[in-house]
Amino acid sequence: MRTEQIETTTKTIDGYPISAPNILIYADGSSLKNGAPDAQSGAGAVLIDDERGHIKLKACYLGALTNQQAEIMACTIGLEDLKRPSRVKIFSDSKYVVDTMLGVNRMKSNRPYWNRLIKACYRHHITWSWVRGHSGNVFQETADRLSSAAATAKASLEKDTLERLAGLLKGKPDEETVRMIHNGLKAVAKVCDGAQILDHQGFNKLDSSIGHGFAGKKHLDQSEAIAARKLLTTYRSQIAVIDGRLVLLL
Repeated sequence: MRTEQIETTTKTIDGYPISAPNILIYADGSSLKNGAPDAQSGAGAVLIDDERGHIKLKACYLGALTNQQAEIMACTIGLEDLKRPSRVKIFSDSKYVVDTMLGVNRMKSNRPYWNRLIKACYRHHITWSWVRGHSGNVFQETADRLSSAAATAKASLEKDTLERLAGLLKGKPDEETVRMIHNGLKAVAKVCDGAQILDHQGFNKLDSSIGHGFAGKKHLDQSEAIAARKLLTTYRSQIAVIDGRLVLLL
């Protein structure tokens, strides 16, 4: 009786399993008082798995790092979150990071940070892309806000807040997030219309009608909450005083 040994192989693309997920990472670093001994830096990352429709956010406090170091760490933190080999496209508004990883620049300084980033690249097939900051890309701007929020708070953002913001980015806020947005609208609506011109309070004349319309509803549905959130971004300074949790979602 002859026994045949059957060898199984895994199909690959560029040496990576076809089953490897395609991941997009938008990363941004921030440093308040850049270069000072008491600098406050943060890293923000948005990880997107389009095939599964999954979005995950990271917002980590880094301590007294420079802006360049924070930019390197933002990419590193995003990559370190991946649990299996992936095909990754990383977007950063730092030409310093992107050009260095593409071999245009040499790693003359910040070697410990570059070493950690290189280690995080192992197992993955990575494409590096520069994206202009504050150009309207919602994911890059989210990464920017996450890094700034962590730097300002001197703390990594809580998982609950990050999950709520991820739900908003997917257009599927949960009931508590919808309620928070509705309450924020009601609070701004209580102030005299048009008063923003005089004392920076209340809805401005342009937003007054739609703002009061949303605030006056008994409940908001998900699509209404998404539209109301966009409206409230103009009033972040007011919301910061009213609800510190909500302002992180705007």
